[in-house]
Amino acid sequence: QLALVCAALGLAGLLAASQLLLVEPLALERITIADAGRTVQACGSVASVREKNSNVFLTLEEDGTRLPLVVFASSAANLPELKGIQRGDRVCATAAVNEYPAGSGSLELVYRRGAFTVESGGG
Repeated sequence: QLALVCAALGLAGLLAASQLLLVEPLALERITIADAGRTVQACGSVASVREKNSNVFLTLEEDGTRLPLVVFASSAANLPELKGIQRGDRVCATAAVNEYPAGSGSLELVYRRGAFTVESGGG
């Protein structure tokens, strides 16, 4: 039984790793309404950051394009990288592309799990 459990856990680990490999890096300016529902790897400089009820709301900017990135409290609690994040830092995150509010044509990125890196902007 132990061997079966170990095999199942190994398979689950491989599946999780393969899903991370399928995440497509996508420049902010290339993210469109057609990407709603997809998971992408998005990077940008932090233009603004605020916290409300332990949720973290970032605005990422790259080449004149701005998109909000939401990190809900349940995820934020597991991301020490968010501590001390500030304007000018560079963030790369695996995130779902959502149309929010629904039907508005406006987009947001929502971090779920996966890669999340922060490079200091030096400021």
